[in-house]
Amino acid sequence: MKFPGEELLCKMWQSLAEGGIGSLASPWQIRREGKAHLDVRRQELLVLAQTEADIEAIKKGTKQMLPDGSLINFDESPEEAFSTNSLVEIRREPTLSLSALSETSQAKRLLRETKEEINTNKILINAEKELMGNDAKPKCEIEQDWLSRWHDAAKRVSSEELQLLWAKALAGEVSAPGAYSLRTLDFLKNLSIQEAKQISKMAPFVINDSLHKTSLLESNGIDFGFLLEMEDLGIVSGIKGGGLTLTMRSLTEASYLNYIFNDNKIIIAKHDDTQKKITLDCYKVTSIGKEVLTLGNFQPNTEHFRELALKIKNQEFNVQIADATVATDGSVSYVNAVDV
Repeated sequence: MKFPGEELLCKMWQSLAEGGIGSLASPWQIRREGKAHLDVRRQELLVLAQTEADIEAIKKGTKQMLPDGSLINFDESPEEAFSTNSLVEIRREPTLSLSALSETSQAKRLLRETKEEINTNKILINAEKELMGNDAKPKCEIEQDWLSRWHDAAKRVSSEELQLLWAKALAGEVSAPGAYSLRTLDFLKNLSIQEAKQISKMAPFVINDSLHKTSLLESNGIDFGFLLEMEDLGIVSGIKGGGLTLTMRSLTEASYLNYIFNDNKIIIAKHDDTQKKITLDCYKVTSIGKEVLTLGNFQPNTEHFRELALKIKNQEFNVQIADATVATDGSVSYVNAVDV
C-alpha cells in the first residue's frame, strides 16, 4: 500500500539517481529492507549531525582527516595521533614538502566534498517532508539541466533557513516541472539570509502579485528606501517610477462585481453601475518575485487587507470581506461575509 506522496517522492529520487545526486537511501531501498521510512531518515540525520560535528572538530584542530577519509582525534591519544604511522612526521623546522602539500590538498578536498554531501542530503530530507502527503500525480520529467543547476548551487548552502528554500524549490519542481525558472535558481544562489528576511518582511503585504499602497506599509518598515532595495533585488518593479495604477473592471454585465483574493479571504466589490471601475495604486511583483514568494509560508496581514477594502469602499462601492474557496474549475464560493 502506498503512503501519501509516495509517487512524487519516487519521481524525485528517480530524477536524483539519474543525476547522481544524494547518498541517502531511496524510498524503494527502504521498502525493500522492510524498515519504516521516517526511522531510516531519523538515523540518517543522526549520522549527518555526527559528520558535521567531526568537520567542526577538524576546523578547530582537535581532529584531523587523513587522505583516506579516516579521522584522528588529538584529544584522546596525542602520542598515537602524532606517530609517523598515522601522519606525516612532524618537522621541527619550516620545510616545504610536496607530498605533505598533496596530502593536505586531498584532505581539504575530501572535507569540502563531505560538507557538500551533507548539505545536499539535508536539503533532500526537507524536500521529502514537503512532498509527504501530496497525492498529486507526477506530470512530467524534471529536466536534468535544471536539476544539475539546482545541485551545483544547493550543495554549497549551509544555512538551515536557506536550505529550506532550496528544498521547497526542488519539491515544487517535482510537483510541477517548470514551476521555478533557471533565473530563480540563480537568484537563490546569490541570496543572503538577511535578504531572505527582508523578503519575508514584505511578503505578508503582497496581494495577487501586487503590493498595494496603504498606510500599513510604511508603519511596518516598508518605506521607500526598503522598496528600492526590493527593486534592486528584482523582487518588485516600478518603485523609482512611483508605481502603477491597477484598474479593475466589472466581471459581469448586469451590474458591477469584482473580487480580490488573499489566501482564504476575499474582498467582494459591488455597484449598480456596471461601467464603474476600481483604481488602486500599487507596485508589481516581478516574475522572479512571484516564484520566490511561493517558497515561503507567509500569513497575510489582515489589517492591510482591510485597509485595501476601505480604499475600494471610498470609491463608492459596496464592499464585503468573507471567507472564500476557489474550486478547481475557477468558480468562487464564500461564507461569513461582513460589510466593510
